Amino acid sequence: RIAALPSFASGLLPDTIRRFRKRIPGASFAVKDVIASALLGLVRSDDVDLGLTGGNVDFPDIEVLFKTSDEMMVVYPDGHPIGKFARITAERLAQFPIVMLDSRTSVRAVTDQAFRAAKLMPSPVTETTYMMTALGMVRAGLGITLLPALARELAAEPSLRSKRINDPNFSRQVSLIKKKNRTLPPLSKAFADHLAREIGRA
Repeated sequence: RIAALPSFASGLLPDTIRRFRKRIPGASFAVKDVIASALLGLVRSDDVDLGLTGGNVDFPDIEVLFKTSDEMMVVYPDGHPIGKFARITAERLAQFPIVMLDSRTSVRAVTDQAFRAAKLMPSPVTETTYMMTALGMVRAGLGITLLPALARELAAEPSLRSKRINDPNFSRQVSLIKKKNRTLPPLSKAFADHLAREIGRA
């Protein structure tokens, strides 16, 4: 039983589960794709064994089994002015209308913190909960958006372009977590080890 952010549930998890089931064909999974604020609650309440989340995880009742980082990308329509810049900075991003993700998401937490560090407060043109919705807004010409590089959604819209943001603050921590002092079932522990190796290679 694993809870994962939607970007991980649709991106990393399917192939990871497929490879794990080649090793252990009888393994079955309950995957809950939820935003970050809901994910922590599922881990704490023992509704899931594992959580795959983004952003800083520093809670006394949560144990981080593995962590890595995922850089943020700016996504924009082909021909958008931001595409002409060789380097993308917070100052460049703040010049344009931005389609932001919901304030309860880990991507938004990273984005807000990065803009605060640059002493900038851009105004979102709209807010969405899911990345595919944000991409639809960008496709419609409402603005640019900021998404993590690991998000499979980046490849879902062929008319859109993306560039790495040249600012270390625009980077999201990716963590595999469990409830502290909770012993994982053997199959969940085996998958946690497998998933940590997969994330390390991503």
